[in-house]
Amino acid sequence: MILYIIMMLILLLVGLGSNSFEIKDQGDIYAPKDKVWATIIDFESYSEWNSQLEYLGGEVKPNGQIHLKLSADGADPYEFIQ
Repeated sequence: MILYIIMMLILLLVGLGSNSFEIKDQGDIYAPKDKVWATIIDFESYSEWNSQLEYLGGEVKPNGQIHLKLSADGADPYEFIQ
């Protein structure tokens, strides 16, 4: 379930770029808030399940900047900085 949330977060970040779209879903997470948050901000582990991820980093704080680079075979690379 945590992996699902992480994937949704990536899709949301990508969606905030030049092409906008909305994704909505709902589910229950049966884990402590601290563990869920730690999983969401564990950028180094994202590449373990996302083969298209070239880079994900930044500052997870109010007004912090997130930097995302995705690249898939046969597609133009995508870069998002927010």
